[in-house]
Parts: sequence; C-alpha cells; structure tokens
Amino acid sequence: MSKALIISSDEGARYLYQVVISYQKISVITADSIAKGIKTVEKDVPDIIILDIMVSDFKDVGLLKDLKEKLGSMPLVIMADIKSSSSKKEVSILGAIKYMVKGESSLSDLIKTVRKVVNK
Repeated sequence: MSKALIISSDEGARYLYQVVISYQKISVITADSIAKGIKTVEKDVPDIIILDIMVSDFKDVGLLKDLKEKLGSMPLVIMADIKSSSSKKEVSILGAIKYMVKGESSLSDLIKTVRKVVNK
C-alpha cells in the first residue's frame, strides 16, 4: 500500500488531509514538526510528503537541510498560506514537486497530486 507523510503543526489540517488521502486507499502517517517528520522518515519511508511550511521549526535551516538529505528524490508537496514568489523560491530549494496555496488549492487538487505520485 502506498504511504503519505503529512507534516503540519495545524491539527485540523493534518486531520483533514489524513482523512481525504486515506480515503484514496493510501496509508497516512503524520508529524507536527519537521524534526518529528525526519524521525518518521528514518523509520517508515513514505512515497510522498506533504509539508505545511507554517510548522514552527520551518525556519530552522539545519532541519530543512536534514529533511532534504533524508528525502533524496522523494516527492514533496508544499502547502502554504503564502502566495509570494520568494516563498516559492525558498521551497524550490527543497525540490518540491508542487507548491499549493491553501486558499487557492482545493482538496481535490491535493488528492490528484498525491494519486499521480503514488500511482507511478
């Protein structure tokens, strides 16, 4: 079974993403910080990671580098409330396959992206 990791400090968003993704018959694991997400990836490798850049430890450059090292070529989807081009540049450094603005992207868009990755 395919597996997705959701990293978000917003408990409501984590739950919502978990429900809609698991409904697609994709196993979901969650973490509320990048540090916990890294520990999760070390134990249980997902097929895709959905990262909400508003997590409390996002600005910790060392953690971001650690995450990038652990990810390798693993697909990463960035979820954000921010539409700015500078934010998109920042996350492109992580090698994100998609940058989704929460208010502009629907859950359907997220599901399509996740299914596209796990069905390859």
